[in-house]
Formats: sequence, C-alpha cells, structure tokens
Amino acid sequence: MSMIVTEQIVKDVGESWFTLKVDGTKDPTGSENVSIVVCYMGKDYKMQERLLSMQTTDKCDAQSLTNVVLDELSNAGLDANKILSQCYDGASVMSGREGGIQKLIQNKLNRIALHPLFQPPIAFGDQRAVGFFFGVCNSLYTFLKKPTVATQYKGQKLKRLLDQRWTGHLDTVSVVLKSHTALVDFLKEIGTMGASADVKIEAVGLHKAITERSFKFLTGVMHKVLGLMDPANWMLQAEETDLITAVRLIQSASSCIEDLRSDAEFLKLWADSDADYVVSESLGQREVNIQQECKRLFFGIIDSILSEMAARFSERNGKYMAALDALDPASVNFLEAEKVKPLLDLTNTDMVEAQFTVAREFFKSRCTGQGEEKVTLSHLVAKESTVLSAMPVVMTAFKHALTFWASTATCENSFSMLKNIFTEHRRSMLHRRKAHLIQLAFENDLSRNFKDEWKEMLLRRFHLSGKRRLQLY
Repeated sequence: MSMIVTEQIVKDVGESWFTLKVDGTKDPTGSENVSIVVCYMGKDYKMQERLLSMQTTDKCDAQSLTNVVLDELSNAGLDANKILSQCYDGASVMSGREGGIQKLIQNKLNRIALHPLFQPPIAFGDQRAVGFFFGVCNSLYTFLKKPTVATQYKGQKLKRLLDQRWTGHLDTVSVVLKSHTALVDFLKEIGTMGASADVKIEAVGLHKAITERSFKFLTGVMHKVLGLMDPANWMLQAEETDLITAVRLIQSASSCIEDLRSDAEFLKLWADSDADYVVSESLGQREVNIQQECKRLFFGIIDSILSEMAARFSERNGKYMAALDALDPASVNFLEAEKVKPLLDLTNTDMVEAQFTVAREFFKSRCTGQGEEKVTLSHLVAKESTVLSAMPVVMTAFKHALTFWASTATCENSFSMLKNIFTEHRRSMLHRRKAHLIQLAFENDLSRNFKDEWKEMLLRRFHLSGKRRLQLY
C-alpha cells in the first residue's frame, strides 16, 4: 500500500520542479526519524505537499543525513536534479552554510538549490548575557515542575525552551514579565519553608537571579523584541506560507526593531524594569555601571538582529527576493523580465522577454480591477492556465515562485503521526513498517483510494509479490 502511495506521489510530481523539506526528531528508542516532504505544483495547478518518506538513521551528522535524503529520493523515483529549493529548520546540521545538508546537496547537484534562510533571527548579540537570561527562565520552568513545588505553585505555567524552536520563548517571557512579583514572593516563601535542602538552595538561587535589575530589564527587552518577531515566526510555522509573504513580514519586523534603537527606547525600558525606581541626580556607582552595561547589551541585541537580517538578505538572496516580488500580481514590478530572470536561471530556463511583455499587458487589467478581491499568484495560475499555456516561460516562472516554500510545518506535523503510530505497545515493529504506516496515515486522502479506485491494483500487486496460501485475487 505504501509503495503504491509513493508511486502516485512521484507520478503527480512528474517533471515538475519541487522544494525539498527535511526535518528530524528522535523517537523513544533513540533513533533519528527524518521526515522527507516534497512541495510541488500538481497537474491541477494547485500546490501540494506530500510526505514522501519517514526514514530512520542512527547517524545524525550532515553527510549521513544527506545520503539518507538523496537515497530516498532516488529509491522513490524522483530526480534530485529537479530540486528547486530546500527548506529546513535553523539547526546547523540542516541549514549550515558550509557543512549543513543544504550546502552538501548543492555541492552534489553542482548548482544552487536555493535555501531560504528566512526564519526570524535568533542571534541576540552578547550570547553569554542572553544565554544566562534564558537559562534562568528554563531553570525556573524545571524548578516549578518539581512535584513538591508544583503542588504549591498556583501561578501561570511556563514553557520549556528549545534551542531551535522559538515559539515558547515569547510565552515564557510574557509569563515572567506579568507574574514577576508573584514569582519573587513564591521563591522567597519556598526558600524559608520546610522544604528539602536542595529545593531551598535552588529557590534561593533563582530568587537572587530574577530580582537582579539586569534580569528584569532583559525581560522587558526580550518581550518587546520577540513580540515584534512573533507575526513572522507564526507565519513561518503555518503550513500554507509562501516565501513572498514571509519575507515581507520579516522585513516589516526588522524595520520595527530598527526603530527601537534609540536612547529614548532604552530609558523607557530601563525605567519599566523597576516600577519603584526613581532617577535621582546622583546615582550610586554600582547602579551607573549596571545601567551602562544594560545599555550596551540593549544596543548589542538590536545591532545583532539587524546585522543578521542584512546577512540573510545578501546580494544573492536579494535578487531572488526581487524576482519573487516581480511575480506578485500586487507588485509595481509585476512581470518585469529583467527582475524575474535570476529565478529562471536557477533551472537554466531561457528568458523570452516577448512573453513577459505580452503577459504584463494582458494581466494588467485583470489584477487591478476596482472593487474586486485582491488577485493572488496562485489564483491567477489556476484561473488563467489556458492562456498561460501560450506563454510557457511565464508559466514556468509562476510555478517556480509558487514552489518556493518557507515553512517546515508539514514535516513537524508528520512527527505527531509518529507518536500515534509508534506507541508503547508497538515498539517491536521494524522501522520500515513504521515508516509505511506513518505515510499511509498521514496521506489519508490518498490511502482512501484503496477502498475502491486502487483496490484491484492493490490485490494484483499483493498477489504477485510472493507465494500466497490464500488467493485474494
């Protein structure tokens, strides 16, 4: 059944270029499960995301994972040379620019398979100070989860923080900011109660850490910065995320963060870090030193984010973003051939400017009709596919633009299926069987075809696969 589903996916991909998405997670046995997803335009001109395979490996280095991915593409019958772009999470083994999977695949193909590194930036300048801050937050989470402590803590729950998943950081910082007084009082109370020695010692240490002025200041800064990055982060976690929208959101977030870079914003956050703090004419030397250090840290965080954004929107990536913008019906540069050309060059497609000139004139009125709903590229391709068949180079550019994808959400969703299939009572199954069951469950819209349309084919295939005592067909 799984083989038939895979064959159908490969058949549907056909000669289309596709985006390769890969993500990994460990199962309870300690094996690394690698989710391999392909994103492509189907024959109905609609974008499809399909779980090609869930492979298992005990080696988690970039080269081993690259071999797993390329071998699986080959075994399934997909041509790796048709990879248009790659999409991974922020882990260095996946996205590393020198030794990550994305780079190794590019070397293997001997050409650029664009990797959109447009996750919200996660470099915050002075890593020791920011690392210590989030380390305290994580220690606070762990402490409040202790059975003897959890029964007494009635406040808002914190989330465990993961290095490559920033969705929980804003939630945790929000809780710490909102419940800071309650947390301080609770830790002080636990430290004086009849708790065990290790609980008391940990409570006293956490109490000291979160009452530091610098900690309270960083709480406000991180809440502000992560709040501005949250819309882009949310968009990149959504399943239906096109790269154009994601990039524009990130650019907007970057602009807002740049606006924070001022003495006025620093002083406001500094004052907010202590509601009872009153600026006097003569500050103590220690207070002055703390303020100066926090100011240095504040500007360092902002500069680091802006620097990383500039690096990610490098000259190379910038021209591809300009090409995607020129294929957006809402853009003033819509269908400008010179701007679109770098995208066609990725696949060695010859530019035919005449087709873009005709297409620009033809679609001008259709994309700017007054009082009508905004025309998106996906709607345009589906509705005008007949017209576009007369302009194949323009259609190819449109397909390329829609094939670029910015989210690995489908890979992550397949891991929830892993948990449903690989339960405590099914740990003895082979990894191959596990992978097949996950694919059949995840691609249930295809699996339903075994009830009728694919039933005869399945029975014939099963009958021919070996000697059967029962003649099912």
